[in-house]
Amino acid sequence: QARPGQPPPGSLKATVRVQFVNQHGVEEAGVDGGGLFKDFLSAFIEEAFDPAATGPGLFVETPDRTLYPNPASLHRAGPDHLRKLEFMGAIL
Repeated sequence: QARPGQPPPGSLKATVRVQFVNQHGVEEAGVDGGGLFKDFLSAFIEEAFDPAATGPGLFVETPDRTLYPNPASLHRAGPDHLRKLEFMGAIL
């Protein structure tokens, strides 16, 4: 429930805090003074727009190297593919 003057829960209009977790599931030390958010944003953009097989499969690359939404993103990125696209739009 939203409070007057406060963004609703889950809103990206609030402060975004980033906590990285390593491949072993352990939180990495660090204070998010802006640097962690910058690292998150860089990694997010690199992965989100990577049309290679290792990417989330949200976009496909044309021969002239432009990207368009992948019609098969459901199969490549999973059942929450539309939420991922919505999140990308909100972040960008």
